[in-house]
Amino acid sequence: MSHVDKQVHMMSAVTEVLKFRKGNPKVDNEKMMQHISNMAKNIRNQQTKIGMVAAASKALSIIEIEPNLTDKEVMKKVMNELPNILDNMKE
Repeated sequence: MSHVDKQVHMMSAVTEVLKFRKGNPKVDNEKMMQHISNMAKNIRNQQTKIGMVAAASKALSIIEIEPNLTDKEVMKKVMNELPNILDNMKE
């Protein structure tokens, strides 16, 4: 799977976090990560699955630190972190 494809899947996981939180405002992070893990089951590439979970986790972390950010701002912050997330996955 290409680098760009991995990033697309990772950002789709972030989008799902934001969408799921809107529909379930009281959901805890554990249930959110379970939802993302279930979503990632359809992906064959293990590295991409890991990246999706890592990106979703990063989004939740950003939301906890800065709860007043808009969805667009959260997505931008995660997008800026994708190179670091991908580099950490290589280790």
